Amino acid sequence: MYIVYREKKVFYTRKKAKGIPTLFLHGWGCDGKSLKALAKDKNAILIDFPPFGKSQSPNHVYTLFDYVNIVLKILEKENVEKVDVIAHSFGGRVALELANMGVVNKLVLMGSAGLKPRFSIKKYIAKIKYKRAKYLVKKGILPESHLDKYGSSDYKTLSPDMKKTFVNIVNFYQNDILKYINCDTLLLWGKEDKETPISYAKTFAKNIKNSAVIYFENSGHFAYLQKNYEHCLIINNFLKD
Repeated sequence: MYIVYREKKVFYTRKKAKGIPTLFLHGWGCDGKSLKALAKDKNAILIDFPPFGKSQSPNHVYTLFDYVNIVLKILEKENVEKVDVIAHSFGGRVALELANMGVVNKLVLMGSAGLKPRFSIKKYIAKIKYKRAKYLVKKGILPESHLDKYGSSDYKTLSPDMKKTFVNIVNFYQNDILKYINCDTLLLWGKEDKETPISYAKTFAKNIKNSAVIYFENSGHFAYLQKNYEHCLIINNFLKD
């Protein structure tokens, strides 16, 4: 199924069953299929965030709130006022805004992004080097291809507009809204997560009321795939309780 957002098609899947609809929000670079195993037997809505999966690539620079608006438009189309949400990584950023709006009944965050990272000398130096290189490219001293050595793999594969979108998103921090989230929240975290370390889980647990955290040994950022059975069991019990 599709909606049209800013002239581009956004794909989503709807699997109808009994109970409150459960919204599945994937991480950056993934698509709705990556959460399919968790959606089994649920009244589920799985979205492909642009430009991933079957959704078209945007021809505008997006902010996080474009992705929030995409979700709201899909919920409106499906005549859904309140949902349970299961979100991974980037999807957690969208879920936090939805929870702050009061749209969320119960929330599951798995390796969620959205927090301001701790200060790192290594990252600070890398940032300075990138800014210097960008300045030299702008002055014509270095070729533009020189900038290809900087940035994450997620960043390098994007179109120019999506690179700006990516920058908008990773530099948007949501620490201030955590205290306003009132829905029951379950945090599921891999202990070896390098992308969103367990310090994130501790910050979420400390600042979100009615929250609890479960850590998974020998698991990283994609703990829900590495320990899929455990995640299914825990999430099902949480949503039914």
